[in-house]
Amino acid sequence: NQMVMAVTNSGHPVTAAAALKNIEIIENEGLVENSAQTGAYFKEQLWQIAEDHPSMGNVDGLGLFMGIDLVSDKETKKRFGNLGEVSGRLNDRFRERRLILHAAQGKVYIAPPICTTREDVDEMVMAIDLAIGDWEKDIGIR
Repeated sequence: NQMVMAVTNSGHPVTAAAALKNIEIIENEGLVENSAQTGAYFKEQLWQIAEDHPSMGNVDGLGLFMGIDLVSDKETKKRFGNLGEVSGRLNDRFRERRLILHAAQGKVYIAPPICTTREDVDEMVMAIDLAIGDWEKDIGIR
């Protein structure tokens, strides 16, 4: 009466051991706390550059999972009408700056790893600032 596994990873002892080791690393290295603290710093830095960008509406999120609302009018928070084209052009600018970010449906999604440092954040914010600035020039709102 032996049980036979029909799938390669669901409940398999090797994947369970890897998951437990991953949880141990997250706890021992304080990565949840890092995500909270570094994420708060990241959000603060994004709000600072948002002051200079007419397309950056709300910046929101929790920990290192954040989003930037893209707006055609900062006062009214009006969204762009041609979201697909607008997002595609911004994604091109992100790639040019070597950022792995995704703009879709009027929002930029940001989710770096939980081991991200303040130095990483500074580098990302600088590149985001430049990419959004270039994109705003492209679409004629800067």
